[in-house]
Amino acid sequence: MRQIEVNVAYRWYLNLNFDQEVPDHSTISKTYARRFADNDIFEKLFIHILSLADSFGYLGNDDIHGDATHIKASANKRKYEEIDVEAIDSIKERLLVDINELREELDQKPIELEKYETKDDDLDNDINNRPGGSHPDKKYYDEDRYITKKSTKKVKVSKVDKDAGYYYRDEKEKGFVYQDHRLVDGLYNFIIATSIEPGNIHDSKAIFKALNKLEEYGFEYKKIALDSGYNNVELMEYLNHINKYAVIAHRRFSKTKDKSYYDIEQDFFVCEMGCIFKKKNVNKSGVIQYYHRENCYECPKKCFSGKTTKFKIFTRHIWAGYRDDNRTRRLSSEGKELYTKRKETVERSFADSKQNHGLRWTLYRGITKNQNYNFLLCAAQNLKKICRLKAIEYAIEQENKENGPTICIF
Repeated sequence: MRQIEVNVAYRWYLNLNFDQEVPDHSTISKTYARRFADNDIFEKLFIHILSLADSFGYLGNDDIHGDATHIKASANKRKYEEIDVEAIDSIKERLLVDINELREELDQKPIELEKYETKDDDLDNDINNRPGGSHPDKKYYDEDRYITKKSTKKVKVSKVDKDAGYYYRDEKEKGFVYQDHRLVDGLYNFIIATSIEPGNIHDSKAIFKALNKLEEYGFEYKKIALDSGYNNVELMEYLNHINKYAVIAHRRFSKTKDKSYYDIEQDFFVCEMGCIFKKKNVNKSGVIQYYHRENCYECPKKCFSGKTTKFKIFTRHIWAGYRDDNRTRRLSSEGKELYTKRKETVERSFADSKQNHGLRWTLYRGITKNQNYNFLLCAAQNLKKICRLKAIEYAIEQENKENGPTICIF
């Protein structure tokens, strides 16, 4: 506010004359806290700036790129309490249908699961419905879900900011953080969707809220590139269901120590001794079990390591084919070209936010205030980009008037 008093450029941008008094900073703060509390004006402003970019032809409507970054919450990591919450694992209705179809082929009884019902209130601010990232709100998904497992787990809840999630990894600092899930357009790197979530929700589940926002905004896209944090069969199935060309980076899972392999054409496993293991069962989570008791009873190697079973069991998810299709796209020339643009788009967008807009940490508490600020932040970035592109177009027009038509790539 002090800069506005003396900076001519700021006064020109805000349409303030030299004899006009600059509003006090407390006026802005109280207006933000009172008049705009529980208001969607910030998202409307973000959508308006995005529509301006679209009207100028700056949105490609072809490929988009997504990623997430952690924002340090305004909360002391030592001031928390541990509470017991109900953790719920659930599956999609389409997955349950596929499971029962396979069980019918194997002459097994169909599985009946309890339907997952959400509460009527807004779950975004209810920490009890965010059990360590085991499942987000059902509205992030495109259909009904069914419960496969209920359990109780301890979750650290901040005494200062209850909406922040406790995040910890071996190579990173532990503490309460938020995460910003962002989608950017591949043409000029405009931010087309942003979603603030607690830091203890897995990327592959939190991304659904940002994807659903694109549908609300009416933004069409054909391709999407994501990093290895989104390597999840449920997300791959969803993107395939809505007919999107998705490229998700490889994620290293546990490797088998022997030379066993899966025959994708015959749909069975072959162990290192050459024995064939056909599918025998599929559980309620969608995991297919391949085993053959007689092969292991007479096997001299005895390679099975389970204490409860006396034979080797191979496992494969019923939707694992979507991961195989993703690998084919990822290794193709089109997929490599699409994924390479991530570092020039969404990663660059986060870098600008952290360097110029203070995204490394937050001064606000609560997920609603942080989401509103993030809408303003992203709207500012998009507006600056519009100004730069219009300035380039104006410079080209002036040069064409003086020197004739020229070819310029920007």
